[in-house]
Amino acid sequence: MLGRGTLASILLQDADDHGVPAKLELAAPAAAGDSAKSEDETAPFWELFERTMLYAFRILSKNQSRQHRKLGRILQSWSQLQEEAHYLDTQVSLKVEERHTAATKAATEAGEKPPPPLHTLPPPPQVYTWYTLQWTAYFMIRHLLIGFELELYPPAEWRLIFWYVDHLITHRLHALKLLTKAKEEQLRQAKALREAAAPAPAPSRPKSGKKGKKGKGGKKAKGAGGNAAGAGAEELLPPTSALRVEQLLMDAQRALCAASFRMLSGLWLTRQLTLPTPLFVEKVMPLDAQQRLKFEHRFAPFQLLIQPKPLEYEQYVNDSTIPQDCEPNPIFKQVRASPASRCRP
Repeated sequence: MLGRGTLASILLQDADDHGVPAKLELAAPAAAGDSAKSEDETAPFWELFERTMLYAFRILSKNQSRQHRKLGRILQSWSQLQEEAHYLDTQVSLKVEERHTAATKAATEAGEKPPPPLHTLPPPPQVYTWYTLQWTAYFMIRHLLIGFELELYPPAEWRLIFWYVDHLITHRLHALKLLTKAKEEQLRQAKALREAAAPAPAPSRPKSGKKGKKGKGGKKAKGAGGNAAGAGAEELLPPTSALRVEQLLMDAQRALCAASFRMLSGLWLTRQLTLPTPLFVEKVMPLDAQQRLKFEHRFAPFQLLIQPKPLEYEQYVNDSTIPQDCEPNPIFKQVRASPASRCRP
């Protein structure tokens, strides 16, 4: 990446690949002065994003111990970025509402049919929030996985870490899917605008009396039409696009985390892996309180973020509790627990 361009241009290109416009662009034509105003509104967001990503790249150039420590501190900047992204998405919604009101008023004065009510239309996609969320989740996942490389987690915490990473991957995967839908909708709108602006087709030539030429011409027209249809289909995201590949990787990582969680649950159920014995400090603090304290300590940096919403210790206890009458076979052999299964891990 270094030497290929400025970080700002690389960041904007990545945002465009994810369907995030550099300015507050809307489907309706912009009024005079809207472009400059939109640029001013998005400039603070992209400047903060550039500084945060530059600092993140510097962190990733350090050793693993410093990465783990500093990635937890940088989450405060991602929290501020989430607030800026929410502000931009709110401005987009306000602009859509203002333009819908103006279009309704103009149609009423002209005696034309007004556009459908705003509440019946799909809300504008929150692309700035989704884009920021998926990058936030990326660095949160990185922060947790480095702990395995540094051997920071005892075996008793492995299941807890996989459980939390699965939660983060789910949020990132959901954001990527929403960004994919928004990107495809942008491509459809761009295609419709090009077709509307394209000149009318030239009148066809009079048919020739020769059958050979007629057949040949017919095949040519068919081939040209087929190529045009193929070109239109290529405009949507292909399977090899960055968004599609990222979703595939997230699906694989999520399946791996779920399988690891179930495997560890089965090992504890069969007593091939045992929980730590109570320490002397249990006389002062109960074992459940100790585990709650460890939980809060592990995920303390995540408490600063709006999204993904921090998980609570009670949620982990509820998801990881294995019923007494549960057998290990459903845990080891099933990919996901069936509704009839009594085992919940």
